[in-house]
Amino acid sequence: MSTAYPRAWLSHTEVAAYLDLHPMTIYKLLRLKQLPAAKVGGQWRIHQQQLDTFLFSRIKIPQERSR
Repeated sequence: MSTAYPRAWLSHTEVAAYLDLHPMTIYKLLRLKQLPAAKVGGQWRIHQQQLDTFLFSRIKIPQERSR
């Protein structure tokens, strides 16, 4: 009997699918330490909640230009 649970830790290919990007783009960002991640057993793992928090923190709100 298996327990269903949401998958919290994602591989770089799952992150690529989640963000609709190429897996090599995600891998490059991981190597450059531009995404929050941990390397486990030689493979990158990204926590989905940390990824979402990281992305939301980078949202730019356009400011109105003064005339």
